[in-house]
Amino acid sequence: MISLKENWVEEKHFKKLQELLFSSNFNWYYADAMVTNPNKSATTKEDSGFWYHNFYFRGDVLSPFYKDYILPTVKHIPNIELYNVRANCMYNPIGSKKVISDWHVDLLDENSSTGILYMNTCNGLTEVDVDTRPNPIHSQESKENTFLSFNSMLKHRAIGQTDCLRRIVINYNFYVSDI
Repeated sequence: MISLKENWVEEKHFKKLQELLFSSNFNWYYADAMVTNPNKSATTKEDSGFWYHNFYFRGDVLSPFYKDYILPTVKHIPNIELYNVRANCMYNPIGSKKVISDWHVDLLDENSSTGILYMNTCNGLTEVDVDTRPNPIHSQESKENTFLSFNSMLKHRAIGQTDCLRRIVINYNFYVSDI
């Protein structure tokens, strides 16, 4: 099942988080490919890599920004056990060809969920293969302060933007307990 929530984070906090992520003083790290695929070289003409910033991974806080910027966003998911929280930035010069990631799953665990918080509005997309007929692909536009969530076992991919330099999302992988 796919869930979509607009205005997911309080406006004041969202703007503070957005300002941080779009700041020239925020640390980004480069990965050669958006999806690790052992059958392909790291960088292809469709997948030219991306910039990321890890906030949290498997119980470890990895960023000094986690407590003040990310933790307040997590409170919107009740009974959550976090696995990973990472900001992803697709950089693409305006007017360039769209960069498209490979189809992938975030976690091979049917009890886990993926959430994507869109940090800016642009013509980039997230496509999720929901495997329903006649429309097997759910296509979600990047709209700021919108949260898309779905089972982590569903294949999905990022489709880059052409109308602005950066498409930034925060990717959450988590478990929800039935308390």
